[in-house]
Amino acid sequence: MARSPAWLPFAVAALISLPAPAAAAEVWTSQDGGYLLDARAFYKTMASGYRLAPGLVAGTGALADLAGRPEAALPEYGATSAHAARVWGTFVFGEHTELQAGWQAAGNLASNRAFAAGTDLLGAPAQDAASRRLVDFDPLLSTGERYQIQHNLDLLALKFGGERGDVTIGRQVFSWGSGRLWNPTDLLSPFAPTDIDREVRRGVDAVRVSIPLSLTAQADALWLPQKTLREQGAVARVRFNLAEFDVSPSVAKYVRDVVYGLDASGDLGSLGVHIEAAYTTALDTDERFLRGVAGLSAQPADSVFLTAEYYYNGWGTTRPEEYLDVLQSSRVARGEVFGAGRHYLGIVTSWQATGLLAVNGIVIANLTDPSAQLVPSVEYWAAQSILVRAGGYVPLGRGPDASGLQALTPLDAATGSEAFRRETGSLGLRSEYGASPLGLFAQVGFYFL
Repeated sequence: MARSPAWLPFAVAALISLPAPAAAAEVWTSQDGGYLLDARAFYKTMASGYRLAPGLVAGTGALADLAGRPEAALPEYGATSAHAARVWGTFVFGEHTELQAGWQAAGNLASNRAFAAGTDLLGAPAQDAASRRLVDFDPLLSTGERYQIQHNLDLLALKFGGERGDVTIGRQVFSWGSGRLWNPTDLLSPFAPTDIDREVRRGVDAVRVSIPLSLTAQADALWLPQKTLREQGAVARVRFNLAEFDVSPSVAKYVRDVVYGLDASGDLGSLGVHIEAAYTTALDTDERFLRGVAGLSAQPADSVFLTAEYYYNGWGTTRPEEYLDVLQSSRVARGEVFGAGRHYLGIVTSWQATGLLAVNGIVIANLTDPSAQLVPSVEYWAAQSILVRAGGYVPLGRGPDASGLQALTPLDAATGSEAFRRETGSLGLRSEYGASPLGLFAQVGFYFL
């Protein structure tokens, strides 16, 4: 792709940073009620600042020196300015036909190219869209050393409804699973456990048939088309109520895996209970692993909400020196698996201080290292259509030990010695979240309703 002029990202940022009007969307209905258009949009801007783990900076610096590319070393500090504008809507015509569409453009300006693409600082690439979409355009509109501008047609589906069920064809969004931080059964549009903004899920190309079985039961069948026969995917899922619990067993063929899932949620007295599990068996290899979540939810006061979850990640490892291999695996790259460790504890708290102000907190702990990531945040509706969000990322745990990397010589690099393979394969990681950056963020969202 040709490089764009250096002024382009700054011009785009300036344009989309102009003050937003108070309201700019319209709901239109025909006189006979046969047509309905519901259109909405938002613009969000977020500024973030980071301080990377000193050991990680030193380790990448040592590798950059060995490669003769000092500019490739990670910086100690970094900052980004992210902008996103999205428009979406629904057009209903007739009694049984509905068109859904949504498009988003986003830009990211960074202080260093290590932050420009939005990739994981430990090397895990962004999610692999090809595994979820049959066709797609190039998401990159423009890219440079310190910026990227992307767009995404995340929703474009036609739905046909009837008394016996619905058929939806095209790019659509799925939200499955009862876990708050982890959703093992959600292979298509999952969020990362540390995601603060969970408003927009990534759309996938699918044909979905939904058939009601009773007032409390429904069956879903999905076809996930791909260009090659062996990559075709499918999901069968049933949802029903059993002993006051909502239960959803499923089976899916996804990429080159077969995944058996089970999700259940309900109440035990004053506590909410949920369990979710997925067992993956690979078709091409002997890989077999289980991922599962068990959680409790409580409301100790009218304005206080609390959820605690245990997460077992069978794809992960208990050895910090193997974390980098896990984080660079294709399963993590696809967004199918989150976390490099084996055992996790997550806590989510929310205090609704007023009708407009909420104070939230997320704690995610790797129980093996041990290490943890704290994500405190506040949300305030400054007006009916303006949301202000601010918070940070606080890592706890032992940082990377770069002494082994710094002791390597050019001869180690040239010959690929055992020490070189060992040290570069782990980056000196001693805990998962001890290698995470310390960060602050502030976001403002304007909604056009």
